[in-house]
Amino acid sequence: MLIYNSSNDHRVHRHHEHVSVIPIVGIGGLGKATLAKLVYNDDKVEQQHFHLKMWAFHECCRKLGIEQLQSMLRSTLYGRKFLLVMDDVWNADHPKWIEFKSLLMDGASGSKIIVTTRSNYVASIMGGKELPEHVLKLEKLRTIFFPRDGTWCIRDCLVDESISRFLLLRMIDFTDSCFEKGIECLTSLGPLWITGCVNLASLPDEIQNLTALRTLVINSCPCLASLPSSIGNLTKLQNLMINDCEEFGVSKVRGIQALRIQTVVMGELSKLKTLPQWLYGPATSNFCIVCCPNLVKLPYWPENSTSLHKLEILECPKLSLLP
Repeated sequence: MLIYNSSNDHRVHRHHEHVSVIPIVGIGGLGKATLAKLVYNDDKVEQQHFHLKMWAFHECCRKLGIEQLQSMLRSTLYGRKFLLVMDDVWNADHPKWIEFKSLLMDGASGSKIIVTTRSNYVASIMGGKELPEHVLKLEKLRTIFFPRDGTWCIRDCLVDESISRFLLLRMIDFTDSCFEKGIECLTSLGPLWITGCVNLASLPDEIQNLTALRTLVINSCPCLASLPSSIGNLTKLQNLMINDCEEFGVSKVRGIQALRIQTVVMGELSKLKTLPQWLYGPATSNFCIVCCPNLVKLPYWPENSTSLHKLEILECPKLSLLP
């Protein structure tokens, strides 16, 4: 089994296993087959020099008799290192599995069997091993980033079910995704980037539970109209950036007096006409407004504000006066 250990990024092989079984267990529609397919087609798998790769559905085995199947497997696998994916396995008959696995023992050492199933029991009788230690440590993961690349389908299938388990997560970036359920449990989260969520109309009120949040960046979310009033409970929020959100207009926020935002960046907000007083706090040191074509008014800036170091206003043609 090929394992990538995040601590030193080296490969670990289990040479003592002749043919090892790797189960993928989960409810229907979770993405088990998708994950198996990504492994099946991965370049790193090709580099393991499998002589033969096979993908078996349970329907195809029904068409062959046991003797015909035995003969075909033995002649095909003899002395060859193989990767076999058995997709959607339901049979929980342990003796039958032992009988079937014996047919695969003629393959070369290092052969792998990936099994997708909805049943933990099926996975256990097939001889799957417990997760390696570095995978179990994911529960203590502190940083996670989901880019739009070859892994994006895993993100869409799996993250929604599991994100709330990473209780120690301190940084997260959602790119071209939806706002994930369960994020309110991430009370250690510091920076949060939400980028390209085209269907995101609002942030959940539960965002107030992110009590350690220091940075909130929202970019290219065309349906987002406003921030929830509960954002006023994010007492550690220091940096707020909202950019390229066509429908966005700043709304009233309760409890905003407790916020001490230091950096505010507003850009490419075509419907923004005015900015609320709460954005100008006693701790605000950097304030940037860029490309807001309909912005006509800035609120009164407190006379006793001594923290402002930088005020930048660019491409706001309707803004003719400063307070």
